[in-house]
Amino acid sequence: LPNEDPEVFEVSSKCLSILVQLYGGENPDSLSPENVESFAEVLASKEDPKEQKLLLRILRRMITSNEKHLESLKNADSLLQALEQLAPASGSSADNVVASLAQEILQAVSH
Repeated sequence: LPNEDPEVFEVSSKCLSILVQLYGGENPDSLSPENVESFAEVLASKEDPKEQKLLLRILRRMITSNEKHLESLKNADSLLQALEQLAPASGSSADNVVASLAQEILQAVSH
């Protein structure tokens, strides 16, 4: 996911989204420490709400479909920090959706 080329990011994020929609959290390595760092890096670097929403929906699907992924996220400080930065955002309705998704993920982690 972390790639300088916007086209590569767009294609890879859409492919990942489809895979997660189809298979959920079946792959136990989906949220490996390396993948968690990639998610954190991408979430922190993307400013387009559309891209942020897609990434957050992927993450939400992964943690709601597999308890192991939820546990992995509880120990992922960098990704939790990225989510916390998105959660209090306010402004446009797109930003509110991003903030709501980030908050929903953080609430799942805290339970």
